[in-house]
Amino acid sequence: MTTTNVKAIIMAAGPGRRMGRITSFGTDMHSGNTPKPALPVVNRPNISRIIDQMVGRGVTDFWVTSHHMAGDIIRIVGHGERYGAGIRIRHVVEDALVHTALATKQIADNFGEDEPFWVLSGDISSPLTNFGAFFTNFQNAQKTNPLIAGCVGFALRPARQIVNRYTTAIINRDNLVEEFREPPTSEAEALSIFREIQNETISRVSDQLGQPVLPINSSTYLMTRRIFQLVAEPDTNPSVLYDFGRYIFPNAPACSISAYFIPENVSGDRLEESWTDIGFPEDLWRANFRLIRYAPYLIQGKYAPEKRSWIGSGCKIRGQVEDSVIGNNVFIGPGIHVKDCIIGPGSTLEGLRLLKGSVVLPYTYVNTRRYARRVEEITYSLLISRSTGGTFIDQHSTGTRKIEGRLAVPDIDGQIKLDDLILSADDLKILA
Repeated sequence: MTTTNVKAIIMAAGPGRRMGRITSFGTDMHSGNTPKPALPVVNRPNISRIIDQMVGRGVTDFWVTSHHMAGDIIRIVGHGERYGAGIRIRHVVEDALVHTALATKQIADNFGEDEPFWVLSGDISSPLTNFGAFFTNFQNAQKTNPLIAGCVGFALRPARQIVNRYTTAIINRDNLVEEFREPPTSEAEALSIFREIQNETISRVSDQLGQPVLPINSSTYLMTRRIFQLVAEPDTNPSVLYDFGRYIFPNAPACSISAYFIPENVSGDRLEESWTDIGFPEDLWRANFRLIRYAPYLIQGKYAPEKRSWIGSGCKIRGQVEDSVIGNNVFIGPGIHVKDCIIGPGSTLEGLRLLKGSVVLPYTYVNTRRYARRVEEITYSLLISRSTGGTFIDQHSTGTRKIEGRLAVPDIDGQIKLDDLILSADDLKILA
């Protein structure tokens, strides 16, 4: 079932402070590198992928909110022409950053009273979300209970993973939210919340995985304006407090919101996660490889069977490439072995022996400066380029010949700072 004529609001205003130098240089959030929703997931801005998904479900009217680096968001997203005929994108630039519910309410005041609309976060990668099933879930819930004012998408995660990070909820047998809960502060608290939940889907996935899972707010909503009637604006400054996750949902009446579970599979003792909140640098790494693993049909470029790779136009490949995605106009010099990598458009690689399990953002130049000593090996790393001027990776800029499990980000002067990229053994299984 399509969701034709349903409108969509995409939130892209936040500064992305948890991403550090990826989205900003130091503490100056307005001399930043790239706005977080525009960070590429398999060589395409994440916010553009979201719009593609919604257009595929019949959505034609979009509102995009922006604040931090708003000009970059507008330039990257455009006004609809690049997504197909009849697509209209309106931009709402916030003079001061406001929270999600207030920004949504200001836009939705122009919608019909019972007209459903999507609210999506521009920094969520969820290629397997079935928006048609999501919409049907909401409609069925309304037929059973006319007081339903919205539907929240939930991902399921092991209880231990959500401690101090994700809001969770008590969801009943009818897939209705009885209560939202703040992120648990300990694993014991998470397990206590789990024992309160009586829901078939959550129980089934927990049994399959062999450990308890909890629902986490995926920042994907289908709403009607009735939600704002159920929860009044706060008495104090609404621009600070009026947020869906922190105010609207915790104060909504029990069973006024239905739940939709983002489809993800259990493989053995591992949850194959497709939904990613791009909140930290390692999440960007995960989002890239999860899309390749679970939704390869979304990848642009020509598939080369002999290389088991997607190769963009204008590439010159002198080395060995396998199981990778290579963007347009990439040069890979002789003697280089590239495996399980994503390389952004316009990048040049020379003098390397091995590039493995890494994400290289566009216009990254490895070992290209004439007198610099070479980096010989880069594995399981994330290389971030400046939005202007590109980034040069070599021993002169990094101080090392081997980069393993590191985040490489330039400062405002173009010098590379290496930080640890926190990846688990389960993360590396994505590449298997």
